Amino acid sequence: MFLPLLMPNTTIVGKWNKKTYRVMEKLGEGGIGAVYRVVDVLDGRNYALKLSEDNLSLNREYELLKKFEAIDTIVRVYEIDDMHVGDKIYYFLLMEYIPGITLNEYRKNRSISVAESIGIVIILLKVMGEIHRRGYILGDTKLDNIMVNGEGKVTKIIDLGGVVKINAGIKEFTPAYDRASWQCGHRVAEESYDIFSAAMILTQLLLAKFTFNPKVKSIHRVKEELMNKKINGELKESLIPILNGEKKGVKDFANTLLTIYNKERALEVMRKNKSRDKKINVYFFCSLSFFIYTVILILRK
Repeated sequence: MFLPLLMPNTTIVGKWNKKTYRVMEKLGEGGIGAVYRVVDVLDGRNYALKLSEDNLSLNREYELLKKFEAIDTIVRVYEIDDMHVGDKIYYFLLMEYIPGITLNEYRKNRSISVAESIGIVIILLKVMGEIHRRGYILGDTKLDNIMVNGEGKVTKIIDLGGVVKINAGIKEFTPAYDRASWQCGHRVAEESYDIFSAAMILTQLLLAKFTFNPKVKSIHRVKEELMNKKINGELKESLIPILNGEKKGVKDFANTLLTIYNKERALEVMRKNKSRDKKINVYFFCSLSFFIYTVILILRK
């Protein structure tokens, strides 16, 4: 795939819709195209523009985004068009621009608590459940496809290129989240395929420094690292069977994680209260010591 690099202030004019956009910055690049932040020259609104030379894949993604637009966590798509760069035609989607960063960028910049990690995956499972009810699976689920805000709250799923109908073959995948790459199951579009991806995302958030590459690590090594991690035992028990290839439904997995999440949140509140009480005690002790010292000085006079 060869795509031209669109520099800032480059003007894009849609061949069919005749709308004009100005390129502001490149946001990223994926399997079939590159994504830019653009501005509509008429109303000044920001959009994300996905540029590709693969017209078939882009049309398919447009149709899927339209099909799932009732799901509030799925990015909105507005139009599909094409443009000329020199004597070559390229195709583009105009989508909702989502401020924030990907979950992958977010986890690299800060430490994510166990409760926060679980909360992110619960939201992801909710999206998966909505897609499953419509007869599809999310497929190529990964940290780079999940947008979060500055507080780590999931805002949007931004790429549906891996979505396929249930029981179809998986066409797009990322080895770190693909059960077949870990030799934990087949590359078939079923509910359990998405569950494995969600479990691997949660495991990756928990084991922040571990390298998730099935070419150099085995699933046994992943499970070993997880078991050695000082985290809630129930959480380990919920993840290990899935990493062993055991099939589990979205609802069951989400409910299990929700129970663990509530316990972890309660523990976090207790830790914060203990830390606050300790600070208060230290402050009181220091104040009392200063008062006694002052009294002694006065008495000596």
